Amino acid sequence: MKTGNIKETFGGNSGFSLVELLMSTLILGILTAALFPMLNDFQRETAYRSETQAVLDNIRVAIETLEKYIRQAGNDPYGMGFQGITIVSDQAVTVRSDLKGSHGADKGDPNGDISGPDENVTLRFNPANQSLEIVSGGAAQIVCNRIGDLKFRYYDADGNITIDDRRVRRIAVTISGMADWPNPVTRKIFGIELEREIRIFS
Repeated sequence: MKTGNIKETFGGNSGFSLVELLMSTLILGILTAALFPMLNDFQRETAYRSETQAVLDNIRVAIETLEKYIRQAGNDPYGMGFQGITIVSDQAVTVRSDLKGSHGADKGDPNGDISGPDENVTLRFNPANQSLEIVSGGAAQIVCNRIGDLKFRYYDADGNITIDDRRVRRIAVTISGMADWPNPVTRKIFGIELEREIRIFS
């Protein structure tokens, strides 16, 4: 019996040659090297935007908190005669107001007492940890961090600067904040300073 040679053939190429594999690897390496700096810049830009947003958020929280307390200073519906504002320094002020307590320490309407947690407070800048703090009952509570500086200027009813607690009718608040990292493109550090004049209740 005579058998013939059987030759199997397959369609197409059987695989990549070594040269093709090396070329593909080289091209992939070049593309990766070109894309990496772009991705790195994008990542730094995203981090910087988060940083600047955090600064803006902290400044906003600080201003809103100061405004909330200072506006209601001197609220005295029962005529107790307490001093609404006490000047501590250009970076600290004590604010008193009868706000609540008729249904518990921090509930209800004014009750003729300013011993509640939000009724006799000192608002101050702590430069050691760059924070705005509220001191009530001896304990300091941090409102927000990353505050670069905080200044109070005290004015009387005629618009003159005063250091007399009893004559204070409005307080100008200047607050600044700064990012920790520079802009990855301009290399400049983002900073912001806001000023707001707040009229007090009395």
